[in-house]
Amino acid sequence: MANTTTINSELFVNLLADSRYAAAESSVARQLTSVYNVAKGQSKTVQIPVWAAVSAAAPGEGSAFSAANTNTTSSTITMDEYGVYHQVTDLLADSVSNNVVAQLGEASGRAMAEKIDEICWATFSSFTGGTVGASGTELTLDLILKAAATLKSGKVPGPYYAVIDPRAAYNLKKEIGAVGGSTDNRGGLAGSDLQNRVLNGYFIGTAAGVEIYESSLITEDSAEAMTQGVFAPSAIGLAMRGEMEMETQRQAKERATDVVMKMTMGAAAIQPTHGVKLITERVID
Repeated sequence: MANTTTINSELFVNLLADSRYAAAESSVARQLTSVYNVAKGQSKTVQIPVWAAVSAAAPGEGSAFSAANTNTTSSTITMDEYGVYHQVTDLLADSVSNNVVAQLGEASGRAMAEKIDEICWATFSSFTGGTVGASGTELTLDLILKAAATLKSGKVPGPYYAVIDPRAAYNLKKEIGAVGGSTDNRGGLAGSDLQNRVLNGYFIGTAAGVEIYESSLITEDSAEAMTQGVFAPSAIGLAMRGEMEMETQRQAKERATDVVMKMTMGAAAIQPTHGVKLITERVID
């Protein structure tokens, strides 16, 4: 007869592994921002150094070079604990298959990934690199290109990303379909290749070097306007203290085990001038 304790221990180990994998693979923000790994024992308040702009210059023959500005300012990221709680009964633990454990782990990991994206996209409102669009304005490709041009004119190093709400993205996808098959000079959105990929996952396409993603985790204001963002990875800092952790506690009276999975993390606009607010209305009512 198999040892129940061993089986349950293996179940929880697999649950943590599946959760960690889903949390890492399902987050869009982890791929688009500057991630800082914070060791245990360090403060929950993380100071991120921000370097001043550096320019090259010709001093002229016989003249000495002037020292480049090596002074830094700092931006602050304050971390907090985020968690997912399950109570796994003995009956469930002794009855489930590996597929059920994987599904529970994936659901937990995806919930944490959504929280990562949510706190990162909340920084869009802190961008100071400019604003394009307005409440009541439909999202168009021209607005994204204008935001990218603003970043480029400000000498913000790329790559550039746009994250937009799926309801606002609806108009953009219609626009993509309208120009499909025609000659278009706006960065490669026209043509059947993109049309075949436009609905795959979160990635919509690339326009003038801007990778466009959609996310349902962008906050809507009271005027039904969406504050979205076009930004470089340097605009947003994501501080994380390791990966997802798990703690279990036996509840013998209830014949169950409490399972808490948590992450310590935080996000902030660490270089707000490296991001442009993209404000549009939502659609599809």
